[in-house]
Amino acid sequence: MLRDALRERVRGGGLALCLFDINNFKTINDRHGHFAGDYLLRRVALAARRCMRRTSDDLCRVGGDEFAAALSAPSASAALAQAQRVLDAIRAIAPLDTPHGPRHVTATFGLAWIAPGVSLTWEQAYSDADRALYRAKQAGKNRLHLIASRTAGA
Repeated sequence: MLRDALRERVRGGGLALCLFDINNFKTINDRHGHFAGDYLLRRVALAARRCMRRTSDDLCRVGGDEFAAALSAPSASAALAQAQRVLDAIRAIAPLDTPHGPRHVTATFGLAWIAPGVSLTWEQAYSDADRALYRAKQAGKNRLHLIASRTAGA
């Protein structure tokens, strides 16, 4: 699904491939059970989806606590702004009530922005977004990092 979105969107305008995951998800899932983990996954997906354009953006769960989104973005700054809205929506999710006290929900984002008219394979775009996610995690999580990976003529 996202592969098709990538092909179509880059032809018409810029695109950001966004990878994000829920911080400390494994701990929540292990300590509070799979029901709590599944509930959190649904809440994060709903919060993210509410920030996205219905006609031009796509969201899917890659696996575990990792999600991927194809976001229409005519510029790198537009990609950052849209991803920031999604991150803020996830941060705004009501804390999970646990025996250890409330657990605030945060996520870390990696974005690869692809300029209009640039042809990239799915693997290249995914690799760039994954690299950006890794850099965001290295910088301390609960943030986003963008790689403006390709420009026209590159």
